[in-house]
Formats: sequence, structure tokens, C-alpha cells
Amino acid sequence: MDTLNDDLSKEMIINMNKILKRNTTDEENPRYNVGGFKIIPNKIGLINVIDTSAPEDVEKDIGNLLLEYKNKECYYRRYYRFSL
Repeated sequence: MDTLNDDLSKEMIINMNKILKRNTTDEENPRYNVGGFKIIPNKIGLINVIDTSAPEDVEKDIGNLLLEYKNKECYYRRYYRFSL
């Protein structure tokens, strides 16, 4: 709750990941790099496979995602702040 009014950031995402992985087997496994960006490529799913960011692209892709999020957040705040 102490970050409720903070802007979403890479550091906040990493911290949330650390919290989610706390007390799991992933926390101590170096291949999962808890507290940092992934170091091993992965995919999601078995049938309808979804490609994820390559390890070397994760930081850049998160930066782009945060920029897109901020732009959409500003749009909604500007145009919908009186609609409630």
C-alpha cells in the first residue's frame, strides 16, 4: 500500500515479482533470477504458444510497455476524470 500513489516503474515491477516469488522454489534457483530480468528464454503455453521477450530485450520491452501504459493512463485521466 505504500506505493499506491507512485508511478508504475521497472523497479516496482521487479519488487512485485520478488514478493510473488518469496518462499517459492524459484526464489533460490539462479535460473529464475528473482529480483532481476530473466536470463533464460521462455514461451507460454503448449498448444497456442506465445513468444515472450528475449532475455536481452526484456528491459527495453518493459520500458516500452511502461511508456504505453503512461500514455494511456494520461489519456484516461484527461478525458474520463469527470465521468464518474
